Amino acid sequence: MLEQWIAEHTIHRITAGSHLYGTARLDSDIDTRGVCLMPPAALLGLAPFEQYQQHNAEQDVEIYGLTKFVQLALNSNPNIADILFAPPETWQVQSYYWNDIWQIRHSFLSQKVVHTFSGYAHAQLKRLEGHRKWLLNPPDHQPTVVEFGGELRNTDKGGQYNWFYYRSQEDGYNSALATWNQYQTWRKERNPKRAVGERLVGYDTKHGAHLVRLLLKAQAILTTADYNPILASVELAMVQEVLAGAWSYEELIAWTVQQDELVHNITTVLPKQPDFKLVENVLMQINRQTCLDYAS
Repeated sequence: MLEQWIAEHTIHRITAGSHLYGTARLDSDIDTRGVCLMPPAALLGLAPFEQYQQHNAEQDVEIYGLTKFVQLALNSNPNIADILFAPPETWQVQSYYWNDIWQIRHSFLSQKVVHTFSGYAHAQLKRLEGHRKWLLNPPDHQPTVVEFGGELRNTDKGGQYNWFYYRSQEDGYNSALATWNQYQTWRKERNPKRAVGERLVGYDTKHGAHLVRLLLKAQAILTTADYNPILASVELAMVQEVLAGAWSYEELIAWTVQQDELVHNITTVLPKQPDFKLVENVLMQINRQTCLDYAS
């Protein structure tokens, strides 16, 4: 039922990610992103709906309900901004409902961009640094309770449980075990080609490329009060250099520090807050019409 609604009421759809940015390779994943009208049961009844997801070997699909999409867009979510500002030549679905959203797209922009784009960039940096630590100094064994001053004690039913005298000992053990499990998951799920690149360059270049792209686009948005997720020629060249491993880890970190400072100190004409009222009015008009169309 839900899949049928989405198939019939998707008002916007694009191929996102590397295919949108201009960095796609032959083996790049196909990320389909879109927006659909809200199901009447979600607008008028009790049925919750925020987004639809489908993940398989061929493609990664996420279709957002319009209300959830608007909420995320008002908060300058970078992934949502890609969908909102993808230029018309990338659209796979034409809809007068989406045209209404497209006409007010700049009303979603605000100085929140500084924190969201920078925040997403630093999330990429944190992953990159975590993986680099594992590359240079991987954990060599699963932590044991005894190492952290604890004991394995027997239960009355023949089982065992971890016992620690101090809470700090238990926290240390749990943290080390979580790191070990994360490391094992990382090793198991790594793309073989990506793993080779990591070893050669010393860091995950895909995370590095996303980091550079996000900070470059933050600068562009704050400077122009507009957004185009497609990388411009100079931006594309820089991101492709990182993907190819042309930047050392030290060069990437130095650039990140400098660029992040620049982003946080740009004087911009963007307002501190988006135009909530205008966006809400358009959302209400579309949701109201959705219910009327469903009832007719």
